[in-house]
Amino acid sequence: MSTSSKHFRREQRLALRVAIGIVVLVLVLVIPLVLSGALRLRLAHEFGFAPGEGVPQIAGANQNIDLLVAPVMQADTRTDRPVRTLVALYIARTEPGGVVLQDVNTDRQVLLPLASFDHVAAAPDASRVLFVEGDTSNAAKAVLVTVASGEVEPLPAGQRRPALPGEWDASLWDNVSVRCDAVSPQLAYVACLDPPEAAHYLAGDWEIRMQVYGDFRVQIPVYRGRGFLPIAGWTRDEQALYFQNEDGLWRADVPAELSRELGVGSRE
Repeated sequence: MSTSSKHFRREQRLALRVAIGIVVLVLVLVIPLVLSGALRLRLAHEFGFAPGEGVPQIAGANQNIDLLVAPVMQADTRTDRPVRTLVALYIARTEPGGVVLQDVNTDRQVLLPLASFDHVAAAPDASRVLFVEGDTSNAAKAVLVTVASGEVEPLPAGQRRPALPGEWDASLWDNVSVRCDAVSPQLAYVACLDPPEAAHYLAGDWEIRMQVYGDFRVQIPVYRGRGFLPIAGWTRDEQALYFQNEDGLWRADVPAELSRELGVGSRE
């Protein structure tokens, strides 16, 4: 065998090894991306392919933390029709010492004399919130919280509902689903979520967008997430949107460009 032939075969073996190495490297990089939706979304956030890198996550997956959002009907004077707004009220934490409510609209914390709660409901104007521990038991305990003051009023022993107007049997969790109808308290903004069957993302399962209420020309993507569609609610001052699903709890501030759109007079 000639020297040139041996040299050629060595080059072939080297090229084969390089090709195999490249294939292995590609598989090492690609397989985790294919198998891990969380990894795809994290990289999409970091490299700017999906919105949400700057949105702070307040809590991760935690069964002891609940975002409490109340639906409140408001009158739209421009269309003369009622509009459902979603108002974020509390972040409820079930701790060893009881249930602690963090008011998302003030710096106030409220401690409930309950070990946990099985039912939560709100007055039609979200001025009061009912918490019930052991809702189906004979030893149920219930308290009524006045949101403006933080006052906690225990209901009489065995009483599960207050003697006040309102749908107190309707759980908050059953009335805050979001599509493209999460309107802010003073009808300034709307938060939109694509339903799962309409969303097709390489990274993530759903995306929250914000827009000026009544003006669909400007839609700003705010956050791309995974898992079930989150519940969502606005702060009373309309400066931020809280949202939560089984993967965590986030707070997204209203983008400056959306505030500018509102200031231009898009609500006139």
